[in-house]
Amino acid sequence: MSPAETSNELRMLTANGILWQRRSGRYVYYDISKSIVDRRQPIISLLKGSFSKKLPGKRKLADLVRWREAANGCPADKHIYACLTAFTHPRRLQILKRLTERGPATRLALSSALSMSEAASERQLDKLVRRGLVTRTHNGLEYVYSLRKSLDAEFDSRLLACVLKCLEAGESDPTLVQV
Repeated sequence: MSPAETSNELRMLTANGILWQRRSGRYVYYDISKSIVDRRQPIISLLKGSFSKKLPGKRKLADLVRWREAANGCPADKHIYACLTAFTHPRRLQILKRLTERGPATRLALSSALSMSEAASERQLDKLVRRGLVTRTHNGLEYVYSLRKSLDAEFDSRLLACVLKCLEAGESDPTLVQV
C-alpha cells in the first residue's frame, strides 16, 4: 500500500472512531481509540489470539496467513477488514443470521422473510458476497445465497458466533459479548 493510501485508510479509521491520532510536529501517531477498546475487546482479543496462536509445527497463525497471502496474492489485512466490516450494518446481520439458521435461500425469499425491500436485500447480499462471507450460485432464474465454506473457518465462525449471540441478546453493538 502506498503512503497516500495508508494515510487515507488511517484517516478513515480515525473518522469512524476506531483510531485516535496525535500530531507531533510533522508526524502523526495513531493508536486504537481508548473509547472503543472496552466495547471492542472481544474482537480485538479474537484477532490477537488468532494471530498469536501456535499451530502444529511451531508456526503462528500470522505466519500461515502471510504464506496464504503470498500464495494467493490477497493481502490478509484486507480479508480481516472485509470480514469485520461485514458486521457493520443491521440488515447484513439479519441476512447472516437467517442464512445461519435456515441455510441457503434466494434473494426474494430473504427479502420477504426479513421484511426488506428487494433492492435493499440485493445491495446487502452483494456486499456480503464481495466481503467473502456469502456465496452466490446461479440456480435457474434466481441466485441462491449461502454462507461461504471458509478457509479461515475458526476465525469466521467465532466472529459470526459472537455477532449472533449479540443479536439473540438484543444488543445493538455486536462487540459487547465475548464468545
